[in-house]
Amino acid sequence: MPRNRWVMTAGALLAVLVAAVIVVLSLGGSHTPASTASGPAGTLPPAQQSRLEHGLSDPSVAGQSAVVAAEIRTNLMNRAQPVLPAGSAVRLDLATFTVTEPDAAVVDATVSGPEPGRWQLSLVQEGGQWLVIGTRRLG
Repeated sequence: MPRNRWVMTAGALLAVLVAAVIVVLSLGGSHTPASTASGPAGTLPPAQQSRLEHGLSDPSVAGQSAVVAAEIRTNLMNRAQPVLPAGSAVRLDLATFTVTEPDAAVVDATVSGPEPGRWQLSLVQEGGQWLVIGTRRLG
């Protein structure tokens, strides 16, 4: 995919993700509190870190959709294109993981591969799992 088309696609997805975050925050949502079996508030358990990194790095839409919140999963599946280009790898920086609400958090991520960069991921808890609901490019 040409760079301009990928940037436009990523920008459109980012807009959808931001809109979803606004809707979820304004409606309150019915997510599981951060202090459930997924780990104490303020932590991202290693198994969930690995699940998020592998899911976001998955070259398939189905693999990536497994780690995004239900509010945006349908949009991702309908796009039929992965969020990141093939060959990308995502690494979360656990030192930046911060719970912002009982069921919401942010964490910084580094993407390597064809389109490298630093991102902040907005996460929500659904069913005891941290899922991506939004992104913001850093620097």
